[in-house]
Amino acid sequence: MSEIEMSFCISMGPHLEILHLDKNYIQELPESFELMGKLKYVSLKNNQIVNVPLNILGSLLSLHDLHLDGNPLQDPVFGNVSKKGSAQLQTNPQGAALLAEIRRCYVV
Repeated sequence: MSEIEMSFCISMGPHLEILHLDKNYIQELPESFELMGKLKYVSLKNNQIVNVPLNILGSLLSLHDLHLDGNPLQDPVFGNVSKKGSAQLQTNPQGAALLAEIRRCYVV
């Protein structure tokens, strides 16, 4: 996905509720993701995301479903992902509080 395409998606942010960005070689989420406060469902499967910043997760107050399957996550919230692609949530009080509203989070 080009920066122009990503910018377009983010410009729809205040109204967007569902976002699928699977298989786009995304390496990091832009800070402007924070503006997408109405997102309920986000799928970022099979990208190159290593870290999901806590400030971005904390700003997505309506988020219920987060799909991060197939990403090489090495993150304080999600922990290190093994070669098999599985991850475990770490006991991180700050991260746990931000994930409290998320009903389903897929990282395997």
